[in-house]
Amino acid sequence: MSAAAGLRERARRAGDWCRARPIRTAFAVLAVVVVGVLGLRRDTVRAIVRDELGVRRVEAFADLIEAAAREAAVDPHLVAAIVFMESRGQVGAVSSAGALGLMQLMPAAASDAAKRLGLAEPSAEQLLSDPALNLRLGCQHLAWLLEHRGAWSLEQVLVAYHAGRVKLMRWMEEAGGWRAWRSRQLRSERRGEPHAGSLAYAQRALAMCAEFRERGVVENPQGIVTP
Repeated sequence: MSAAAGLRERARRAGDWCRARPIRTAFAVLAVVVVGVLGLRRDTVRAIVRDELGVRRVEAFADLIEAAAREAAVDPHLVAAIVFMESRGQVGAVSSAGALGLMQLMPAAASDAAKRLGLAEPSAEQLLSDPALNLRLGCQHLAWLLEHRGAWSLEQVLVAYHAGRVKLMRWMEEAGGWRAWRSRQLRSERRGEPHAGSLAYAQRALAMCAEFRERGVVENPQGIVTP
């Protein structure tokens, strides 16, 4: 079996796993138990169960995440965290802004990443149906952001992944710098006021990166950890 065929087969198995009804049923039962025993609000329990299902969907793509991260020389745990934050491991996810697939790639970013890999420009259908390709392009896009981050922290890079590099630069300029923008976002979030949401996204992604590292299902044989 060729390498490409092997990746497609692993993607098929991952998709089959994600569609397994017994797993969804087990988590539904768990939700009922948690509500009854701990007395948590149903919406809170739904969020907990949804996140757990998302983690397991992401981990079903562990082989593909590791291969794509290795090719781009990025931390696979960070990639897993981005997949979780962006799509909860749903291959056909589409955002209101038009971002596509597991890593929620905008068409322009996917096209640029494909060029760097020497691949043809991907179609929307490919980004939504080919998890291996989506992960390869997403990892290349992440690698490009890391390569061009300069003095930016990883938190800033993740904000840029979520909102766009140009938009983050504009926000920083309007606020008077990163620290001022970050403080304003934290203050607005704490007060329940409108805020961009991208900083909260970045902070959760960092926490999820640590969680995926601790769980150990997604492996990091190269030992790449982005500071």
